[in-house]
Amino acid sequence: MADSFYVPLGDGRWQATVHTTGPWDARAQHGGPPSALLGRAMRECEPRTDMMIARFTCEILRPIPVGEISVAARVARPGRSVELLEATASAGGREVARASAWRVLRTAADPVASRSPAPEGPPSQYPAMPRPREWVDERRLARGR
Repeated sequence: MADSFYVPLGDGRWQATVHTTGPWDARAQHGGPPSALLGRAMRECEPRTDMMIARFTCEILRPIPVGEISVAARVARPGRSVELLEATASAGGREVARASAWRVLRTAADPVASRSPAPEGPPSQYPAMPRPREWVDERRLARGR
């Protein structure tokens, strides 16, 4: 079993692993891994070192199966200082998620200091929290049950 969320299959195709499974249904992915995969596709789409992603939006259109998915990205609106990127994820010939991102020109500005104090860190001890009964058991899923 792979330790990653996806195994690359080539040509924009990816095989989801058990690690993408959401807590509600063993057959469907959690929204985080496919969102990250769409973000990766947009970051690698006609990359420009003089620009950075400023805003990312992802829509999950239907349950994303734990299986093979295809990802494609494109520059929807090219520009000198602002570009719009779009990406889609498909499974079984149906679009399951889509994302968009604005890519903007980098500037040479100094960082702005926060006027708010830094938040406190997490407590040193967390109480043990049991996994909810409804969550998918990875061992059971690996055995096919």
